[in-house]
Amino acid sequence: PGVTKDKTMRNVANAKINCVYESLIQQQNIKDLLNMFGTNLGLTLVIKAETPPATRTGFRPNGQTMPINANGQIVIYINPDLQTNGHSPLGIAKTIAHEMMHAKLMAMIHNAGGMNTAQTQLANVAQWTTMADIFTDYAGAENLQNGVQHEFIALYWHADLVAMIAEYDNNRATLAQYGDLAWDGLEMTERYIGFMPNSLGYRDDNMNKNRTDTSDKLKEARQNENPCR
Repeated sequence: PGVTKDKTMRNVANAKINCVYESLIQQQNIKDLLNMFGTNLGLTLVIKAETPPATRTGFRPNGQTMPINANGQIVIYINPDLQTNGHSPLGIAKTIAHEMMHAKLMAMIHNAGGMNTAQTQLANVAQWTTMADIFTDYAGAENLQNGVQHEFIALYWHADLVAMIAEYDNNRATLAQYGDLAWDGLEMTERYIGFMPNSLGYRDDNMNKNRTDTSDKLKEARQNENPCR
């Protein structure tokens, strides 16, 4: 209840994404994440296997979660290219879980009263001191909504994302390996930069490459053994 699959998910061309999604939503960690949808919140989460709308720079990400629309929907786009560009089912599962976190944050802000401007968002989430602090720090960011949410996920929900990935994969790798994978998409956050800084306090690109290599190897190891391959 409260979570709807778009018709694109039922397209045979998107069978791999649909298979991963159906398996992922059986996991208790994902159920806990989504439990606020389908209540009296008045919001519906919709998931699509469709190319995300282009960003300002023309970049099309692996996944994208759109702000609440006029129909009370939060729409998640999962890029169908993930099925053909070397992403394993485990990598797709990480992307879906990451986007679901964006959806939950949007719903939480909505539930607190609205999400129109930076000032409105800050006022409405003042009850959550940690998030309010992040909004204050990033009030001038060009991509306020996405940037703020990434900072929040990196700082407070990274461990939850690790747990979701590990549960999906039946805990066959180490938490450190799942942790490396969970950082994908959060590399520009202050939490990540602080996690592996160079001597000047910026992100250490050599450390980042090592982390990326570990993440890629874990995804590759699952490429041909998962039933969603």
